[in-house]
Amino acid sequence: MKPNIVFILADAVRARNIGCYGFDDITPNIDSLAGEGVMFEDAYSCINATDPSLTTIFSGKYPRGHGMLDHGILVTEKSLQRLAESGTALLPELLKGMGYRTLAVDWLGRWHRRGYDHYEGIREMSSEGMDVIERADTVSDRAIHLMEENKKHPFFLFLHYWDTHMPYDPPRENIPEIPSEELAIEALDSIRSKHYREKMKRIVSDAGGFKNMVSRYYGTINFVDQEMGRLIERMKDIGLYDDSIIVFTSDHGESLTEHGIFFDHHGLYDVSIHVPLILKYPGSPKGREVPGFVQHFDLMPTILDLLERPQNGMLDFNGKTMLPLINDLDPLHSAVHAEEHQTQHKVAVRTKDFKYIRALSPKGNRCRYCEVEHSETEELYDLKKDPGETENITGEREDVKEELAGIQREYLKSFEKATANSDKWDIQKILGKLKTSI
Repeated sequence: MKPNIVFILADAVRARNIGCYGFDDITPNIDSLAGEGVMFEDAYSCINATDPSLTTIFSGKYPRGHGMLDHGILVTEKSLQRLAESGTALLPELLKGMGYRTLAVDWLGRWHRRGYDHYEGIREMSSEGMDVIERADTVSDRAIHLMEENKKHPFFLFLHYWDTHMPYDPPRENIPEIPSEELAIEALDSIRSKHYREKMKRIVSDAGGFKNMVSRYYGTINFVDQEMGRLIERMKDIGLYDDSIIVFTSDHGESLTEHGIFFDHHGLYDVSIHVPLILKYPGSPKGREVPGFVQHFDLMPTILDLLERPQNGMLDFNGKTMLPLINDLDPLHSAVHAEEHQTQHKVAVRTKDFKYIRALSPKGNRCRYCEVEHSETEELYDLKKDPGETENITGEREDVKEELAGIQREYLKSFEKATANSDKWDIQKILGKLKTSI
């Protein structure tokens, strides 16, 4: 029988705040899953906003490959046209064509619904004008119901936990006492946008200050971990755990106060793009910690590889299957590419030792939320000496900057060529090939 696939995504979770990545003991269930499977030490998102990040995860393509760079209210007809013209097939569509029942507990809707037999989720708006989504316990309840209802048939189940996104409102009992720095509320005066500044001041003041805001963020991670643990226990109870593929990741990270970015995920620093990634599958090595760069676009080819579905000539992935990295530690990528299109227009290239970030235009260096420039238009960081990315050494290491800028130019140029030469895919033909290829 085909393995069931349970794909768990917790929004805006930083790798550095998960126990198995070296943090305090607030994620025992996520850590346990890592102990049963594979933890990728160096996993990175390709973009730091939810809509394009999820599209990358379920397409195996860079955002520039599938065309969806925008998020939320910035998604326009032009954005949707780029996605349509790319002919991108999404994982639920392919799995449905392979005989899977496709199920989701997620509120995003729009093109994210494509390929699902059942898609549900509730979205409301708070008085602050922020999204209020179902709590993690409700998401787990609905997911458990869907698993029990479909357990006699191979299924793909996608769960999207949202509690870890601002405004961080976990149950009180889940908030840990972990020391963190207290900043004066005046730190928010650096935000030039009056509307955004006053909104953030209200949110932080209502939470009782910066320390409490950070603790509440940790509390949401603990709450999601608790509910994820309940889901996994139920999988074990009904005999689904051992023979299922389970993925846990986040769409992007979060800046709590770093770089003058308060409780959001703009910026291409590691706090915003280094994400947790855990994969457990039938026969997976237990407790393996795998170094080496992987990105979200590697997930889709990996899942298809685990299902023993040939991909050559059928699917135009930017990503690669991660199985050789897991089994033999063969490196997949020499560098990470990421970009930001939501609040700033920037691109980044990261190697093991350095990161280079560049604004695509002078205007692209100005934050749409804060109305400030969080940095220079070009940034270079020595990650060994300065892992916090606090000292811009662009003027000191011109040789490194030019080398990384050249890699970045080739990356951007590759998508210009692909756009000029690409034909629309016939998704139905792709599905037909996947159905008949064993």
